[in-house]
Amino acid sequence: MSNAGDVAEYFRQNFLGARLILVSNREPYIHLHTKSGEKIREPIGGLTKALDPVMQAVGGTWVAWGSGNADRKYSDENDREPVPPFAPCYTLRRVWLERSVVRGYYYGFSNQVLWPLFHNMLEKVRLRRWYWTSYERVNREFARTVGEEVNAGPSVVWFQDYHLATCPRTIRQNNPDAILTQFWHIPWVAPEVLQALPQARDLLEGLLANDLLAFHTPQFSNHFLEACDRMINCRVDFDKGEVLHEDRICHVCSVPISIDVEDMENYAASERSNRFIKRFIEKFKLQDKIVAVSVDRIDYTKGLLEKLDALDLFFQNNPVWRGRLSLVMVSASSRDNIRAYSELKRALMRKIEQLNERYGDGDWEPVIFTGALDKWSLAPLYRLSNLAIISSLKDGMNLVAKEYIASQVEENGVLLLSEFAGAAEDMGDSLPVNPYDTEGFADKILEAVRMTEAERKERMQRLRRRLREHNIYHWMMKVLRKLRAVTGPTT
Repeated sequence: MSNAGDVAEYFRQNFLGARLILVSNREPYIHLHTKSGEKIREPIGGLTKALDPVMQAVGGTWVAWGSGNADRKYSDENDREPVPPFAPCYTLRRVWLERSVVRGYYYGFSNQVLWPLFHNMLEKVRLRRWYWTSYERVNREFARTVGEEVNAGPSVVWFQDYHLATCPRTIRQNNPDAILTQFWHIPWVAPEVLQALPQARDLLEGLLANDLLAFHTPQFSNHFLEACDRMINCRVDFDKGEVLHEDRICHVCSVPISIDVEDMENYAASERSNRFIKRFIEKFKLQDKIVAVSVDRIDYTKGLLEKLDALDLFFQNNPVWRGRLSLVMVSASSRDNIRAYSELKRALMRKIEQLNERYGDGDWEPVIFTGALDKWSLAPLYRLSNLAIISSLKDGMNLVAKEYIASQVEENGVLLLSEFAGAAEDMGDSLPVNPYDTEGFADKILEAVRMTEAERKERMQRLRRRLREHNIYHWMMKVLRKLRAVTGPTT
């Protein structure tokens, strides 16, 4: 099992004298002015939670959009801040974006074009030319900032996700010998779907400026290779995972991301966790109850309504379980100023209210809804829960599945995992669910609650062994080794 020290040492030995520059839309630490005063928040989302421990291990610079309304106060004259605030070990460099540009770049092209398109939800795509103009403008601004960092000395630039697809090409034009790699954290769709995007060629050519491009699963990487083969002038070697474009080779691979397993285990097993569990059980009257948990952003890709439909059918078909099982639904609001999200939130709250009215009895509710929780609350909640229910309609990976497994220190929980989440590929001991098949989904819930203690423990033990071997540092080591293999050491 790799650890932080292994990653840091490998980077130092194989990228001699180079600095890691990580580039993402979202920043790992946000300063906010609130009614109760200033506070610092770690954003909700798997990407930043997964990458922060990596940066703490390796050091370097993280370039991101400064989205907090108090960020400028804590940034120096060069837009930099040492982080984490409690024990600085790398530098956060912020990119400042105008609100009008954010509307087009983030809420527009990123989340009303790319997000639904790459989750196979074409009916939610909203094509607007000014969205693309804003997206390109922000990518150029990121490229300018990253270029300044690259010019300061030998660097390995590691882009994250779909917000920055054209940025590598701009940097490559100005720094032809730079080492560039990118991880695409959401699914990649088949070429037939990608053809709906007018700027598909621009995206492909932007991403091909990387030396290494990585996805979560072989299916996603194969879809990317197929798109290159059909849609742009290049040569694709499917066996080697290579694309020759403009006299450069981009190497394409799949490396599923993970989490800091030991960190999550420690939170779950702590005395603070014990106190949380005791208070939570008392507050919601969960003594002698089976507790199911789901943790999602309120997003149409997460299958939230489908999950509640399955739970509804489960109670209809199995009245003996009424009063005995509660679903704790942790659902963080997301992108509320986009209509599809605000409508989903209203529909979700209506359905929860209907379920609780239909089956609740005053002392018990089938659904306990709560907003976002921090890891000090999530880890004990995962540990407490007998079931975790992940019902994504499409997901690049889904790190909640891995957080649940890591927190199951008593090894007695059952993971119900959507077949359409990237995490399903290497979690054979979970119970697979099809969120579109309401009857089958309800049957899986019944199978989970009826599962014997011995089978639950055997399944969870196997899941935990594999997760420990494939933690966040193992993922980082695989990415670095692949990058080292295609670029050679820096000099």
